[in-house]
Amino acid sequence: MSENEAIQFFGKIDKGSTYPAWSLPAAIDEMEEEISLKERQLERGQIKPERIPMVKAQIEAKKDRLRNILESKPKLNPGQATYLEKLCKDLGEEIGRSMFTRSDMEKGTADAHEEAKRMSEPCISVPRELAAQFGIAQAGGSGQNMLVSRDNASRIWQTGRRYFGRPSNIEELRKD
Repeated sequence: MSENEAIQFFGKIDKGSTYPAWSLPAAIDEMEEEISLKERQLERGQIKPERIPMVKAQIEAKKDRLRNILESKPKLNPGQATYLEKLCKDLGEEIGRSMFTRSDMEKGTADAHEEAKRMSEPCISVPRELAAQFGIAQAGGSGQNMLVSRDNASRIWQTGRRYFGRPSNIEELRKD
């Protein structure tokens, strides 16, 4: 993979998904727990003998799916990692600027109509090829960038943050 090659966040396993499967730690944890539970049930003899082959097949299918999910996480070279770090930093700043402050929200002085508009209408610039990967329709912008809604920019930011194992709650971008 060359330094300038685009990062592929979504794998074959993610067809039509909003987020790449590898970026959903709760779903991965749940799958691991399901596998572990079924294996313990088998070990303890809690599965009826006639169901054992079916349960073993289910375990293998889940393990295979989990392996495919984990292997679908992109392997970035140093240039791509640096690019993604900068993208997350810049997107985080833009997303934060587009959010009303915490005190405005608490006081009720934030304009709900404007907040809804920022969430749903194009207002944040992202690279076109990246927006396309996330299934974001073409909107305004110039050159290699296009404008996307804050919600769509947030999905990209969250995925990048999860790649590095960092917190991805959008509220941490909101200023006090």
